[in-house]
Amino acid sequence: MSDISEWPEPIGCPAIKPRVQLSDTAALTTPAFPAEDALAHVASHLMGSLIPQTVEGVQFMTDAEFLARFGPEPGLASEKLLCVVEVHGRFRRASGPPGSRPSIYNVVYVVFNARTGNHLMLHMRESPIESESQA
Repeated sequence: MSDISEWPEPIGCPAIKPRVQLSDTAALTTPAFPAEDALAHVASHLMGSLIPQTVEGVQFMTDAEFLARFGPEPGLASEKLLCVVEVHGRFRRASGPPGSRPSIYNVVYVVFNARTGNHLMLHMRESPIESESQA
């Protein structure tokens, strides 16, 4: 299975309860929950901010559109619909070799499968604004 469209759909983590069950065809263009449900979920579950967060908006787009705009692959087939919530704040990401300082980012995209409501990924789009030692 080298073609991503042949991969099984990732399960993700249950997050938003779908309000409707959609056929495979309808799910390509219609989300199973309204944008307000995604906003409410993010507002009540996103953790790790050093200062208050602001939810800037929600967009529904295909996996291919997300990949073209932001770079990382959410893992669905290119035509599958995603729900993307943009959140501004200060977010710490610990990565790198042992002993390295976490970076602080100011924008996070929370990505959900628009059919199942499952949380697929967090994507920190902006370059780090500072290291934690400077915060």
